[in-house]
Amino acid sequence: MFGVLLLAGLSTVALAWLSTRSTVGPLGQAMRAAENVARGDQTQTVQVSGKDEVIRRCVGRFCASSL
Repeated sequence: MFGVLLLAGLSTVALAWLSTRSTVGPLGQAMRAAENVARGDQTQTVQVSGKDEVIRRCVGRFCASSL
């Protein structure tokens, strides 16, 4: 019983870590690009690979604000 609980706990921690890492990394890259654009560097690029609502909204706002 203890082994099952330990395995479930470790699995939960691993999934949470992977989920956070896959979200925070790309957002950090987008924020750095936005900060550079705000400083006047118009050569910044951001690679968009997602198709979910968060990506569409962020990219839409970024593009609209850079015009």
